[in-house]
Amino acid sequence: MLVKTLLKEIQFFWDFTDEECDRLVNTERFFSTYQDGEFLITEGASDESLLVLIKGDAHVIHSSNPDQVIATLKPGAVVGEVSFLTKRQRATSIIAAGEVTAFRIDPYSMTQSHMDPGTQTKIKNQLIEILVQRLENTNKALVAQKESNFALARALREQVLAMQARRS
Repeated sequence: MLVKTLLKEIQFFWDFTDEECDRLVNTERFFSTYQDGEFLITEGASDESLLVLIKGDAHVIHSSNPDQVIATLKPGAVVGEVSFLTKRQRATSIIAAGEVTAFRIDPYSMTQSHMDPGTQTKIKNQLIEILVQRLENTNKALVAQKESNFALARALREQVLAMQARRS
């Protein structure tokens, strides 16, 4: 029952009932364990699995600089949602940093595993919420970047004008 306890600590599963969590935990194929250095996701792969880290950390890397860790994922991180929803190839690789336990599901097993429609809907609703939050964060970052660019352009313009005034 350790996995169920860990599951209830992960925000992705907070709306799930105890019965739904029990059904997930009792379906072993939904959980995978990875050892240090093992790939959870491989860049360029056509794998459509969605993963929610339950225990352990993982690193995100890109082939353009494989020695550079882009991000470190902690329990609760949700990855693979784009491939899960759109069937696109993986954009980055995710590698276990120590032992990792993850909830792992693909579109086929979600519908063919006799998962009840309520649980399927909760998974989809969580994905929608995650994507909306990421879009909001991206929009905020773009606004901040535009404001920064505007301030930088204004400062450069003032410097140029000051230099021109000194020459005159």
